[in-house]
Amino acid sequence: MKIKYFLLSITVLFLMQVQANDQEIFLQANHIYHENNFEEALKQYQAIEQKGPSVWYNMGNCNYYLKNVADSLICWRRSQLTGNSTIHRLAQQNIDDLHKELKHTMPSSYNFFDMLQAWSMSFPLFLWQCMFLLAWVFLFLMGSAYPRKGSRLLTFIFGISALALAVMLIVKYTATTKDIGIIIKETPLYISPSNRVNVQATMYEGQEVVITQKHNAWYKINHDIHIGWIPDDAVVRLKET
Repeated sequence: MKIKYFLLSITVLFLMQVQANDQEIFLQANHIYHENNFEEALKQYQAIEQKGPSVWYNMGNCNYYLKNVADSLICWRRSQLTGNSTIHRLAQQNIDDLHKELKHTMPSSYNFFDMLQAWSMSFPLFLWQCMFLLAWVFLFLMGSAYPRKGSRLLTFIFGISALALAVMLIVKYTATTKDIGIIIKETPLYISPSNRVNVQATMYEGQEVVITQKHNAWYKINHDIHIGWIPDDAVVRLKET
């Protein structure tokens, strides 16, 4: 597999957000990474307390070269949660390439929804909300204060902008609220939270699921057409708790 990656070691934004100790560790890890010592580089990245999207992305690359399938997917997906559109796109390319190598999973093509989700990562949810409200305020002012024919074009433009921002807001909200998990080991999918009931399917390492409920040591998940229960030690949630 041809990994497309940027180490992003000179990312000024990252250096402004982390403590001085984390900065030093990050730079040391990048140096070790360039020497192809991925095991030691991974240890250095893991020692960083405030992990930004660049750290998660590089950890995903290290795990891939160390053949840690589930861990690489977890790290790349976590980089997408807070990363910008560039990191989101690069991580998605790596995820799709890895899925092509797994016989039990299908590559998720980079469709129009994925592109919208990547764009939504450019700004935090609060900023999307502010832009959406401002667009509707301007639309209202244009429609009420300037009802002349000459203002119809501007009204139309603000209307389209408001609708587009509404779509981006929905995409952003969906991406930030969905509870995603990665299967870390092969496990049966049960019809109820007990290993004494019927098994309806088998979940494999690297598969992505949506977690909808927790009951004791069990998670209820959705995956394609299957809905069932798996032990909580068989899946890692992307959103750290």
